[in-house]
Amino acid sequence: MPAAFDPKMLPEITPDELGWLAMRDDVESRLVFSHDGQYELQHGPFSEQQLLGLTDENWTLLVNDVEKHLPAFRRWLSLVPFLADWRIDDIMISAAAPGGSVGPHCDNYDVFLCQLSGDRRWLVTTDALRQRDADDGLKLLDEFEDPSPFIASPGDVYYLPPGVAHWGRAEKLCVTLSNGMRAPTVGEFSDIYAHSFPRRKNPFCGKDHTTFFNDPDVTEDEAQLGKISDAAVRRCIAMSADSRLTEQEAATLLGTAVTGLKEWLRPEPLSEHEVADARMAIADGNVLDVHGMTRLAWWYDKDNFLAFINGSVHVLTMQDGQAFKLLCQLRVSRFPSGTDGFSTVGLELMLRNAVFDPIPNSA
Repeated sequence: MPAAFDPKMLPEITPDELGWLAMRDDVESRLVFSHDGQYELQHGPFSEQQLLGLTDENWTLLVNDVEKHLPAFRRWLSLVPFLADWRIDDIMISAAAPGGSVGPHCDNYDVFLCQLSGDRRWLVTTDALRQRDADDGLKLLDEFEDPSPFIASPGDVYYLPPGVAHWGRAEKLCVTLSNGMRAPTVGEFSDIYAHSFPRRKNPFCGKDHTTFFNDPDVTEDEAQLGKISDAAVRRCIAMSADSRLTEQEAATLLGTAVTGLKEWLRPEPLSEHEVADARMAIADGNVLDVHGMTRLAWWYDKDNFLAFINGSVHVLTMQDGQAFKLLCQLRVSRFPSGTDGFSTVGLELMLRNAVFDPIPNSA
């Protein structure tokens, strides 16, 4: 999609700023060096000396979960308004010097590649390719030719469906943003079911645990922020070996899986003092932001409202459910006038599950 967005209208990041993130202990980062078809992977965090010592070519720096560390980057999700936000795993940003590449590979989920600066040359094929034998952590495929390569320039978006092999190479120093989708596997659903319903027969026994959730039939009306649609629940049920899996059970599996966090990204629970300060601040009309790391989703039927917060499930009243819907949309504690907020119990649940940022200087 050429010229699909204006890079200056959305948050920007330079290679140096990306390098600052890659030096942090709580940030997942990687460096890939490429030369003559050989690739070397290094994991961060990196020191300033390591980054300053990079040459002028043949490297790529990748940083995951940028929108969790820099919440302003959630604005990039506006480029995919036709998808539910819980389907987006993270925003990964890469900076690459000329010749920089992570090699030919494919992903098991949809990817939207947005070119922020510089140019990157893309080769794509739908041919079945052999995975290389080398255990380099990159899961590379054999190199291939593409008679119609695509040069991505600033403002271009390149969409890749699951399983499509692609191979990018920087033409000059460039920055690329990737919206990667979250696609739980049958194995994840099986594990969550065993934990959530330990006395029931696991409906995923006998199924291929490497099968990924997918939704090629998704419709635009499923894109309400935070909402797990009935159609998404039915897709989860279809992945099981037992049609007796109920919609509420399937919603529990899906919501738990898609809001789960990497351990190093989990918000710290608020202390009793921080909870009291936050409670008072909201009562006084102050606005608290939802924590940048926090993942939220919801599902309901006529009898139940399930709220999913960072991999845990909570049953809410319908009043608190309506407030939770607004929270997913606005990601702040203040709601429009004329709308009901959380009950005392509902607000306490939000505060004790690290939904909001702590009050600055609260201890």
